[in-house]
Amino acid sequence: MAAGDLLFREATAADVEAAAEVFVACFSRPPWSEPWSHGAAVRRLKMFAAAPSFRGAVAIEEGRVVALALGQLEGWTEGNLFLLQELCVLPERQRAGIGERLLAHLLSELRRRDDVVRAYLLTDAGGAAESHFLGRGFRRSDRRVVLSRAVVG
Repeated sequence: MAAGDLLFREATAADVEAAAEVFVACFSRPPWSEPWSHGAAVRRLKMFAAAPSFRGAVAIEEGRVVALALGQLEGWTEGNLFLLQELCVLPERQRAGIGERLLAHLLSELRRRDDVVRAYLLTDAGGAAESHFLGRGFRRSDRRVVLSRAVVG
């Protein structure tokens, strides 16, 4: 593989440590500025990878994970849905089309192997991520609302 070449492949549990580094590098910085430690990211990604419905892909450049796209299959009336839970690219490799190519690869594989008919994701309204995905074929739902609450003892 020549320098700068990308390899897209299925994500596995063996990728968790490397994927956690990308995750922390991406989400610990603006615009998210979330307080992720490597350990917390590993715990989150291990939970994803352990689920029977887990699906994902990684982008490898020069032997290193530089991007990940992870989520879960959900059964639906006709085929399956895919909840994209995480998509991130190392900050120094962002804006090079890696995330878009990785997601296209993953969705193509999901359609072929898992009969996925629709993908969806949750993100902050009005943010850069919403704008990014709206420009790539996703649309805002007119019917769905996300509700959440704190879990108290």
